[in-house]
Amino acid sequence: MKRSALALSILAGTLIPTAYASHVVSFSAGTDIQQVKTGHLRMAMPVIPLIEDQRTAVISIDISTASDSAAAVGIIQSSAPDADAALMLENYPAAPTSAEGIQAYQAVTGATLSTDAEFLTTVEAWLTENKYSGIEIAPVTRQSVLTQTADHLVLIDATVSSAEDIYLCATETFSPMLRATEQEACQVFSTGVRTDNHEYMSAPNGRFTSNKFVFTDTLSDTATFYNGSNSSQLTLRGTGSTLAVHQFLNPLFIGDVYDHTATQGDFNGYTNSASDEMTSFSLLSGYDLDPESFLFISGWTGFSDFTNVNGEKILVRNSAALPPYYDWGFEELPIRLKSGVPYGFVKNVDYLETESGGWFNRDSKRWLALGYTGGGELNVTTPVIYNLDNERFIYLSQIAVKQLEATTPEGFIPAVRAAVLDSLPAALADSYPALPDDMSTLGVDPDMTPQAFAALVNEKIVRVATSGALEEFLRGETILVSPGLIGSIASDVRWQSNELQFLSEDTLRAPYVTYSLSSDVAKPDMNISVSTTELSSAARDSAGISIAASGLYSRVTASCRILSGDAAGTLSEPLPGTWGEGSTASTRLIQEQQYASATLTAAEETADDSEVMSTTLTATSGTGELTLHCQVTGENIFGESDSVSERITFNVTTPTTITGQFAAVGNQLTNTMIESAVLLDADGNQYPLAINDDLSFSQPAGFPGDYRISASAEGYVFPCADFNAPLGTTDAGTLEFLRGDLNGDGAITNSDLWRFYFRSFLSGDFDVNLDGTVNNADRDMIRANRGAAQCEL
Repeated sequence: MKRSALALSILAGTLIPTAYASHVVSFSAGTDIQQVKTGHLRMAMPVIPLIEDQRTAVISIDISTASDSAAAVGIIQSSAPDADAALMLENYPAAPTSAEGIQAYQAVTGATLSTDAEFLTTVEAWLTENKYSGIEIAPVTRQSVLTQTADHLVLIDATVSSAEDIYLCATETFSPMLRATEQEACQVFSTGVRTDNHEYMSAPNGRFTSNKFVFTDTLSDTATFYNGSNSSQLTLRGTGSTLAVHQFLNPLFIGDVYDHTATQGDFNGYTNSASDEMTSFSLLSGYDLDPESFLFISGWTGFSDFTNVNGEKILVRNSAALPPYYDWGFEELPIRLKSGVPYGFVKNVDYLETESGGWFNRDSKRWLALGYTGGGELNVTTPVIYNLDNERFIYLSQIAVKQLEATTPEGFIPAVRAAVLDSLPAALADSYPALPDDMSTLGVDPDMTPQAFAALVNEKIVRVATSGALEEFLRGETILVSPGLIGSIASDVRWQSNELQFLSEDTLRAPYVTYSLSSDVAKPDMNISVSTTELSSAARDSAGISIAASGLYSRVTASCRILSGDAAGTLSEPLPGTWGEGSTASTRLIQEQQYASATLTAAEETADDSEVMSTTLTATSGTGELTLHCQVTGENIFGESDSVSERITFNVTTPTTITGQFAAVGNQLTNTMIESAVLLDADGNQYPLAINDDLSFSQPAGFPGDYRISASAEGYVFPCADFNAPLGTTDAGTLEFLRGDLNGDGAITNSDLWRFYFRSFLSGDFDVNLDGTVNNADRDMIRANRGAAQCEL
């Protein structure tokens, strides 16, 4: 039993609380025994107690989430002050001095008490050894658990020959160390019955969120339903069904109790009448439900098994409209059940639906709790939540592994992970965390996703880490992965029972681990690095941009968008960063290189502060401000996200500027009459000209070189103005709009001159020079401008 002081000091220094929003409430992975819990006390019973004498409830103290040894001692002393485990710790961290304490120390540890230092070393090792399996304090023979409700334990006392008595025990005052027959917290509920082992171990026969429960008496072929205040009897129909309790009080039409499993697909609902008699009705005839062998109902939603067109047993969702419309909607879910194949989801679920703050509130939930088995050497079952709102699978074992990493000695979980991977077939171990290309010979789920694969490995890590491996690690021994530890029949029974159940809106009790789940997501911290904010559009200068994000997320997206402004630019193809070791990346460059993004998705929720994306911004034209809007979005495992953004302003300059002034005969042309005016460079880049009231303009451009100005105004022809602009400012001079296009074809030709000659026979404005008189001066202007054509780009 003695351990080295070095190993124990390592342990004491690393048992720290976690800071994750979602965390583990308690572990019970050190055992395959079914358990109920009152505070820190656990009552465990054999999974298949077929013989009354084997129905021995073992009472233990849960110290699985104690932050350090002192906290574990405090839990022991407060939970069972009269137990030997507490008596020997009377002077902790010093050795006990009373006769009772010394005797208790010897009984628990098997060691002889000597010095305080040796006592502390032995106790620290004892706490380590029992951290996850629990501190066993007492057995209670011939007693087992029927179910657990919000306020009661329903216990089976097997002292009566060939029959049992049922006790209803108030959880708040119940003492697990005493028989139900010996304490005031327990009252006789029913006598002389024989419970159905299969029913109470394989069906949600009680709800943790209410005081309702049901059980079957095989001696009389009747079932008893307790609604929290009164009990009712119902006669079984011999369908081979197990019964389940509807979680809501007084459901309108579904019934208080319903058939949970039925070998012949014959499902009934049972409603409690005013006379405490149970009335049965077929669930299949009136509500368009069609379960084959499994059914779970919660509120207005039902889940049942269904064989699809591919011959696969899948889970379907049946939704009822609000009363008085009782038709059920039918929806196939992407959930293949473990039926006829050694992999898939177990045929047991729990459902949580909340509408906090209204139907469209982000805090509303529609969560389906499941257990997934991978088959082959991945035959462990791991808890999953299927979010019906975003159709996402959330694998929870990663939460447990993170908590173990934070609360166990450094290097322990990596050592367990290595041992677990070493126990897998080489094809799986070598490809981890990715899946091998060929899984046909492995006997595992052929449709398994990389996220499911990682979750199954994590589940094995949790089971091994909490089943004695920590003690082996501290002794410097090789960590062993026992094939019998995982995937046992006892494990399957636990997953079929009501241990898979939501305790509240944010707590899920699953076999082996109870989780506190938070879908809240914090804003990410964004760090943007920019190489320069001074750019020249003439030189096509570029600025390097790097975006990093920090926080705990399963997916992060960084993006940048160019906003319209005085200058123009483009973004380069984005490069994904290194955020989230082993994450997968996708990038986008769209909207004519005005928007760039990179998304990194990790197999598990990851805490990191690395780069998410890098890109470059190139100034292409114009002068003045160019604004870039960048954003980082962090998304947690539940699909909830939050974002943070920042704007960066760049100063764009150019060494080439074009000036000039438009003009026209008669001085009647105004800047509002000019429909368009554009400066075009040799590369095809266009710069719209801003024309002042006096028809002048000054336009920053790009590189020195050849340029063209085009403009248009109704009733005028503007020929192209071509010129070369060196560095500095180039004055294009006076740019004249010409008159004389009498036929409106965009050119001044002889046809316009002939039109002037025959003006007496034609309609139109022939005052070309706009002096108020039509005479030979107008003819001369047409002749002078003949050959001019409208400049078209």
